[in-house]
Amino acid sequence: SMPLPTDCHLGRMDSTDTHPPGHQRFTDNTCIAAGTALRCDVVCERDLHLGPHTRLLGNLKVKGDLFLHAGASVEGHVLCQGSLSLDSCCRIDGVMTALKHLNIAGHCTLGSERSPTSLIADTITLHAGVCIHGQIWARSHGVTDA
Repeated sequence: SMPLPTDCHLGRMDSTDTHPPGHQRFTDNTCIAAGTALRCDVVCERDLHLGPHTRLLGNLKVKGDLFLHAGASVEGHVLCQGSLSLDSCCRIDGVMTALKHLNIAGHCTLGSERSPTSLIADTITLHAGVCIHGQIWARSHGVTDA
């Protein structure tokens, strides 16, 4: 699994913290700590790491690269202007768009039977055990060992 970087701001919000609905904006490279639960839309001006078992209920827009660590989940749409990497056992219920590369580790679930999704990226790599409900669009190249 991916290690969390040590050179970025560590955002720490626990599920017990009250966070008003709306937007959360980060201007630097940001790591959201493991186990954090957020109920808002998130915009990050640089790279963003969602730590292990982080849960976001809202949409996500990242201007750099986006990393979802093991067990992280997003219930909303994801737009990443860089590359998007999902570690094992992540879940996204929403449309995923990456302008560069999309890399999805095994045992991730994208979309659901009740709410199919779309994955859109320039290049896409899918690893064994990925479950996708919906469509996959690779603009230039796609690889799977599933």
